[in-house]
Amino acid sequence: MSSEMNCIAFGALHRILAVVAPEGGEAGWQEAHAFNQLPDSAKKAGNWYRGIGSGFIHVDENLNGEFVKTLPGDVDPETVVSLVSTNHASVLETMNALIPGIEPKLRETFQARLDALIETSSSAHPRNLVRKFREEVFTASIASTQNLLDYLAKTSEDFLSEGMVQGRVAGIEAAALLLIRRLAEAIAPEAASAKRVLMMLATPGPVKIETVVGQFVRDCIHNGFSVQVESVLTELLREGDGLVSGAQEGYYPVGRQDMMLQLYYFGLL
Repeated sequence: MSSEMNCIAFGALHRILAVVAPEGGEAGWQEAHAFNQLPDSAKKAGNWYRGIGSGFIHVDENLNGEFVKTLPGDVDPETVVSLVSTNHASVLETMNALIPGIEPKLRETFQARLDALIETSSSAHPRNLVRKFREEVFTASIASTQNLLDYLAKTSEDFLSEGMVQGRVAGIEAAALLLIRRLAEAIAPEAASAKRVLMMLATPGPVKIETVVGQFVRDCIHNGFSVQVESVLTELLREGDGLVSGAQEGYYPVGRQDMMLQLYYFGLL
């Protein structure tokens, strides 16, 4: 393939890992290759498939797939097609194989993204991310609530832009920071009670940022901010729906057609 095609393929694989979470992207990649190894007779609309890990997928007449955790009672287990692991090269291994085909002046940039994705995909990444987040939240909140809000805004913007592009964070982490930021901004005007809740962000406990945001939502509700929680969640859902619709219709920033899929994927968060 040409250098340009290698770059495009690299970007597509990057999105598989980063749009939601690396483990989910890798699982989907392996199952897609397992599906391709099935005989043609097993690839039919209307079939139910048993995943490699857990759960089931139903493919309707329009070839849309629906995932469920448990098989519906009206489906005969004997008719379910099982996907068998093919031990296909991982997404990261496939991305690494593309780098030699990228022109030298771009190779360093793509290698840096791969290195970042390898770290983001590691088992230590979620814990390291949360530890750093707690430390910085604590330092910022000690100074002032406004300092904390500024930190959350800056970090959220970084995650949603350069962080995902560079492979330093995954979509679920960027979405979690965005929700934390919006909730913090929504409750901040109630200075006295808000400061106590905001300080809870630095409390030891969860080891994944998505669990931190779940705990923060719970803390906000338990401390009288349920109205703000509902308002923020409703607004984020509206924004996400708008981004998905815009991307589907071909909207993108002027001169940046390459951003169309980025907008679409962000909307899916």
